Amino acid sequence: MPTGYTADIYEGKNVTLKDYLLLCAREFGACIMMRDEHMSTPIPESFEPDDYHLKEIERIEKDLKELNDNPRTQGEWEKEYQNAYSKAINEYREREYKKARLKLRYENMIIAVSNWEPPTKDHINLKEFALKQLKESLDFDTLSYPFEFPEKEEWIATQSSGSLLLKYLAYHKESYAKEIEACKGRTQWIKDLRDSLKNNSI
Repeated sequence: MPTGYTADIYEGKNVTLKDYLLLCAREFGACIMMRDEHMSTPIPESFEPDDYHLKEIERIEKDLKELNDNPRTQGEWEKEYQNAYSKAINEYREREYKKARLKLRYENMIIAVSNWEPPTKDHINLKEFALKQLKESLDFDTLSYPFEFPEKEEWIATQSSGSLLLKYLAYHKESYAKEIEACKGRTQWIKDLRDSLKNNSI
């Protein structure tokens, strides 16, 4: 039975070595970001970094400028703390509610699969596999953590100093630099592959 990579060969289409290897290249690191795209989507000549980290850098730099240009009063920081705390506790409660509902769905399916009698001994592995998947998902997806949020004084000190923003800024700058290098490497990998196939007649 052909795979998505060998289907054209199986169907008798004219597939060159270049066509086939470029299609298979989607399974490797250089093209891994294309794994969810349709097989007919061409591999680009070069890869560009995603702009997520760049946008975060711009946003954080803007926030740092705002922090320095417009210092807040103690009262404003206390109000911001209350808003941040309320938002965090509400998000925590929503996550815990969703986890509780998900846990119930997993447990109900575990009971249903456990009570299912495989029609033959050849189906026993299917039941075991299905239960294993459900139990692993239950353990991972419904893991609960206690609510944690900094005390007011600590939160205000961290926010007003800009130390957290500087930490995030350094992280995004480093991540963006790594992504640029990764894109250069991916682009070179594809170029080397294409160059090796230029004079191939098959």
